[in-house]
Amino acid sequence: MKSSIAEVKVLKGEIQNLLLWSNSRTVATTLSSALDNSSEAKLRVIQKLLSKLIDDSKKELHCVRCHETFTKNRNSHNSCEIEHEFDEARDRIYRHWEGWTTVMNCCGHEVENDNFPDGFCSVSAHTTHASQVGYYDPKEGTGNSGIVPCSVKGCLLKEGDVESEDSEVSSDEEEEEDEENDCDSDEEDY
Repeated sequence: MKSSIAEVKVLKGEIQNLLLWSNSRTVATTLSSALDNSSEAKLRVIQKLLSKLIDDSKKELHCVRCHETFTKNRNSHNSCEIEHEFDEARDRIYRHWEGWTTVMNCCGHEVENDNFPDGFCSVSAHTTHASQVGYYDPKEGTGNSGIVPCSVKGCLLKEGDVESEDSEVSSDEEEEEDEENDCDSDEEDY
C-alpha cells in the first residue's frame, strides 16, 4: 500500500518533532540499540541518513583559540580549555590583613594565599572562526596572554583550515557557534 504525499508529510513532521524535542542522549541510545537488530539494508539506510555526521567525524579541524585539532561531532561548549600561565614575575600580588591575593597575569583570575587557581583561564567550544576569539593584544597589554593567533603560535595550516573574518559562514554554523558561546563557563576570554 503506497502512502499519500500528505501522509508522508505528516510522518516527516512527527519524526522531526520527535528528534527536535528529545534529549540527544536518548536519541543516540535509541539509534544505537536499534542497530543491534538491523539488517544490512537497514544499516545502509541509517548510514546514508547519518552521512553528514560520518563525514564531519572524519574531518579534522584546527581550533584558532587553543590550537588543538578537533572534529565537529566531538566539540562541545567546554572542549576548548586554556590553562593558566604561571609567571610569578608578572603575576600581581596584593597583600592584605588576611594574607595576600595573587592576580593571574594571563587572565586576571584572583587566587587567595597559597592556593592554586582552579579551572582554566578560558573554557568554551572549539572554533575555526578567528572573529569569535578575543586574542591577547601585546601592544595594549590587554586580553588573556594564553590566547594568541595561529601566526604567533606558529601553527602550520592548510588552505581552508581556518575561516577568516571576512569569509561567509552559513546561518546554521553561526547559530551553532552562538549556542556554543552561550554555554561558555563563567570564565571568559579577555
